[in-house]
Amino acid sequence: MQTLFWISFGILWVIVVIQGFALLEVLRQIGFLRKQQSAQQQGNLFVRNPALTGQLLPKAPGRRAVDLLPANWNDFLRGERSVLILLSTTCVACRTVAEKLHAFLEKARGIFDIAVVVEGDVEDSQAFIKSTGLDARLVILDEKGATADALGVRWKPGVVVVQDWQVDQVGIISDADQLDLLLAEAQRAERERQGVN
Repeated sequence: MQTLFWISFGILWVIVVIQGFALLEVLRQIGFLRKQQSAQQQGNLFVRNPALTGQLLPKAPGRRAVDLLPANWNDFLRGERSVLILLSTTCVACRTVAEKLHAFLEKARGIFDIAVVVEGDVEDSQAFIKSTGLDARLVILDEKGATADALGVRWKPGVVVVQDWQVDQVGIISDADQLDLLLAEAQRAERERQGVN
C-alpha cells in the first residue's frame, strides 16, 4: 500500500511540473500578444524581431490558386520590394482583411509586388478566396502553413516585407487599413533614397 502511495505521489508531481511548464508557455504567449497589441495601439505595424530580419525567403509552398500547379515565388514577386500577406481560412480577422484588400492592392500597384498566402486545405482556401473576393492570381495555397512556419510567424493575419528576396520586416495586422501605413513608409523610404523631400 505504501508503494502505491509513493507511485501516485510521484505521478502527481510529474503532472504538476508538466502543467507548470504549460502555464509558463501560455504566459509567455500572452506577454508576446500584449506587446504586439500595445505596439499596434501606438501605431506601430511591425514587430521588431532581429531573428527574422535578413532571413532568406523560404521556398514557395503549396500551389497557385489559379491552376493548382506548384507555386514559385517568381510567379508572384520580382524580389525587389515585395509584400507577403499571410491569411488563414480559420481566422475571422483574416476574412475581414481579405475583404478589404482591394483598396490596398490598387494603391500598392507599381510600388510593391504582392502575394497573398492563404493557409488551409485546398477546398476551404478556394471557398475563402471566392467569398472574400481575393484576386486568385495573387494567391498561393499553403495547406500546412509552411511559409509562416519557415518565417517564424505565429500570427494571422500577418504581413512580411521582402527586400531583395530577404525578410525586411514582419508585422501583424488587424485591419487592411494598417497596410496603408506600410505603403506610406515605403513611399517615404523611396523618397529619402532618391533624395527628394
